[in-house]
Amino acid sequence: EQAPNRSQVWSDNQRARAVAIDNARFEQTDLEAQPRPMAAIDLIAEIPVIQVASRKAVCNGGGGALGHPRVYINLDDGQPQACGYC
Repeated sequence: EQAPNRSQVWSDNQRARAVAIDNARFEQTDLEAQPRPMAAIDLIAEIPVIQVASRKAVCNGGGGALGHPRVYINLDDGQPQACGYC
């Protein structure tokens, strides 16, 4: 498994976890003890779409120290768009 909530790779150029760690560098490493964070691709899909009435939306990542730089998102094509940071 790539992550606890993801069994396949999510990019064409990404190697599967079993193949990527199959070399001498990982020979005596207990990979079960290594951290395996949740895959963000599935967690992001769980966030509901926020409807806006304008052609632009803005995201600041929640603001404060844990936020990110303010990003303006162009909505001219009428399709849902994701923030590049979130």
